[in-house]
Amino acid sequence: MKEIIDSNFKLTSGGIHLTRNRFTFFLIPYAEVDSASLNIGKSVKNWVIVFSLGIVALLLALLIMAILTGTFSIDEKPIRYFNLFGHGLIVVLVLGVIGSISLYGSLKSVPIIKINTKEKTYTLRIIKNQESLKDIIDFLEVFGVKVNK
Repeated sequence: MKEIIDSNFKLTSGGIHLTRNRFTFFLIPYAEVDSASLNIGKSVKNWVIVFSLGIVALLLALLIMAILTGTFSIDEKPIRYFNLFGHGLIVVLVLGVIGSISLYGSLKSVPIIKINTKEKTYTLRIIKNQESLKDIIDFLEVFGVKVNK
């Protein structure tokens, strides 16, 4: 069988490769795997922190927008006002996009396979290959790893 590559792991005939930047930093041979289970979990590890940062970014964007719109009551507006207003709108847009992406990423759920060995439990987040989840489970079962659903 050919190998299956995801963003943080790779399945080959030699075992389960835990990867960083497409390079293996740890190899789990199939013989060492005691059990495996399929769950649903968050796509990021510290989702509460990412969610909080997203809320802070959106609130900051709303605060800056309220300050910018409150300055419309000034009668005479020098050219510096329009420069500041334009830059303020850019900041509001950037903070809004960062906040929205953070909220989406923190609340997104993905399939997770927990691999239990004698020493440690490893969590494999399936990010790229969500549509081929059955192929991943079949690949593991060919090498003797029973995945509990």
